[in-house]
Amino acid sequence: PRSVPVMPISSTEGKDWTRDKLRELAPGSVLDVGAGAGTYARLVAGHRPARLVALEVFEPYIDTYGLRELYDEVLVG
Repeated sequence: PRSVPVMPISSTEGKDWTRDKLRELAPGSVLDVGAGAGTYARLVAGHRPARLVALEVFEPYIDTYGLRELYDEVLVG
């Protein structure tokens, strides 16, 4: 079995601004590029856009961090 590298910790800087801006703009969809552990899906959980899509390059993160449960669609690439 492949081991999954430890997910790097992302800075909290700008996350409140991003959450507030998404609420203000109320887009119909959001593409989270480099979804990682699903930080942004969790950030907007209370006020989700109609469609939330993740793009992740490291396939093991999808199952490790439950991305299919957090996003409407998960793309690997």
